[in-house]
Amino acid sequence: MKRHNDLIPLSREHHTGLVFARRIEKGLKLNADLDVIKSYLISGWESHLSVHFGLEDSILNPSIKDKNRQHSFFLQLESDHKQITELFTLIKNKVPDSKDLSQFAFLLTEHIRFEEECLFPWIEGLLSEKTLNKIGENLREGSIEFHPDWPVKFWTENK
Repeated sequence: MKRHNDLIPLSREHHTGLVFARRIEKGLKLNADLDVIKSYLISGWESHLSVHFGLEDSILNPSIKDKNRQHSFFLQLESDHKQITELFTLIKNKVPDSKDLSQFAFLLTEHIRFEEECLFPWIEGLLSEKTLNKIGENLREGSIEFHPDWPVKFWTENK
């Protein structure tokens, strides 16, 4: 799928986010230690995913919010971020549960797919080239590289 150059930083982070979610799913299927998966999730959230959500909320949202506050894509973006953040907080503050971990991976995957397949094409058609360029500048300044590696490869059979 062709992506506007100024949204590519977010799309690259989305790819890594999908890898992250997939590893959680694989680990659960392999009956990996839930504490290890929870630690991985917390580390990934705190080092990257919360920053990514923050960039979207502070850079992308203001550009589309004024005229399109009630558009279903904008409302879903806000709702997804809230739901995923609340689920992360729940997971962080309790004994790990495979259902919650699985739900987190599922919601993250669905959210990324929504952004790539619906939200970004809509934004690309909605915003001016100048606005997209400004978004791109801000994203390049704020983006951080995410390496979803972990000392225990719980997502493989040969941990």
